[in-house]
Amino acid sequence: MNLERNTLRHRASMEIIHGGADFRSDLGFFRRTGFVKLSPSYTYRIYPENPNVINYDFSQRSFLILNPDLDYQLTERWIISSVRKRYLNNTSLRFQFTNRYDYLSSDFDPTRSEEGQPLPAATAYTFSEYGISYRSDQRKVFNFDSELKYGSFYNGTKFTIENELNWRKQPIFNASMIVNFNAIRLPEPYSSKNIWLISPKLDFTFTKTLFWTSFIQYNSQGENLGINSRLQWRFAPLSDLFIVYNDNYISTDNFSPRYRSFNLKLTYWLNI
Repeated sequence: MNLERNTLRHRASMEIIHGGADFRSDLGFFRRTGFVKLSPSYTYRIYPENPNVINYDFSQRSFLILNPDLDYQLTERWIISSVRKRYLNNTSLRFQFTNRYDYLSSDFDPTRSEEGQPLPAATAYTFSEYGISYRSDQRKVFNFDSELKYGSFYNGTKFTIENELNWRKQPIFNASMIVNFNAIRLPEPYSSKNIWLISPKLDFTFTKTLFWTSFIQYNSQGENLGINSRLQWRFAPLSDLFIVYNDNYISTDNFSPRYRSFNLKLTYWLNI
């Protein structure tokens, strides 16, 4: 359930989600089962006389996760305070502060290292993070979205750099690249780790009915490299033929394949 009130200066909303313990999330909409999520938020806007600035957004958001099996105990909480400045040229600058509470119902290793010692279950952590981000004009041929974050992380610290680069050659070609870096530092005997996520994506439009999309993702946390390449032919309205190639490597040292497949998919619209 989602309730929202939006005016020129004020925006308030409340979202409530309940996921049953037997809910199957095969499509990945929720990464957990047996929970209640509350998401209140409020935004106040100021419109300055500066002709180069559209407005200032002052936002307060929260995410509360309750566990029905533990008498609706609060297991996770996010409080996010942010200030965003939106410019007339479609760029924006944002400062953000995040305070987080996390109750571990089971042992958990934030680095997910094979040799790492997990944080013990039935323990709670409160930690905070500061961030600054800048988004360029998305209408430009080349645009980007960058963010820097640093703060405490469970019983240690975390430094994060997130970048998304986009370039297009209309109407033929679109390219994007996501480059994320996380430096997690935890005290002994827990593991510390540098984690990279690199994800290039290429989109080709040969004609109005023939398209090719390729997506590659490398994650250093699991030493995993994945490739997804899809050729799409729209032979009739809302009717497509897809040829999809998937490749996944368990280790980037010797490039031994873990999973590889060719898939053929046909959709046809019956206009009855």
